[in-house]
Amino acid sequence: MSKSKKLVVGNWKMNPLTYKEAEDLYLSIWDGVGKCKNVNVAITVPLVFLRGLSLIKKSNVSLGAQDCFPGEIGPFTGAVSVRMIKELGVQFVIIGHSERRAMGDSDQLINEKIKSALLNNLKVVVCVGESIRDESGDYLNFIKNQLITDLSKVKRNLLKNLMVAYEPVWAIGKDALRPAVPEDAVEVAIFIKKVISEIFGRAVGIKVPVIYGGSVDPKNCGNYLHDGVINGFLVGRASLSSEKFLEIIKITDEI
Repeated sequence: MSKSKKLVVGNWKMNPLTYKEAEDLYLSIWDGVGKCKNVNVAITVPLVFLRGLSLIKKSNVSLGAQDCFPGEIGPFTGAVSVRMIKELGVQFVIIGHSERRAMGDSDQLINEKIKSALLNNLKVVVCVGESIRDESGDYLNFIKNQLITDLSKVKRNLLKNLMVAYEPVWAIGKDALRPAVPEDAVEVAIFIKKVISEIFGRAVGIKVPVIYGGSVDPKNCGNYLHDGVINGFLVGRASLSSEKFLEIIKITDEI
């Protein structure tokens, strides 16, 4: 997966219901990606589907996991370790999604997951974002604190495999008030790069891709890319429709 290209990640969450549906959707997306040259495409699928889909993995559509647990083995009922998901042949993992944070993942645990995944040579999409967009600007401090804790003691040389997804919680899901407008997303993407530059140095910070995730669809995705700051998308609902997801990929590829 080339890091210089834009990135579109489909997050299927806890969908679809059956493996047959998952396989059909995966193959439909693979078939439609076709000759896209300027975008990397990846899909994070439920763990129960990873083994089957990895056996038919197509080179132009990468497979990823939606979460992981630090370490290798141990008495952690229900957990799946970084080493276990790597055994399935996946290339990357989402860490710190707002839905995982809502289920109890702390920034400290997210930090351990990130370090473990990077040390095992997986590409990491770490999600950050505020629940409320306040006029005072406190949301920027909130995001800064997330990044400082999430990336604590991460080795600088491992950041080549790190991507950050800006995920404003208020703009996500069926109850979203509205998508974040491009100006919202660009402001935070620049801020994220600034914070990472403060922690690890500008030479590192400017190279970390920032993608946007928040009610992305074919109608609005192009608006986020024109400034050249947003490097792609983390797509939820729309990734469950091959038609919508492929349209987002096509638009991203052409801009």
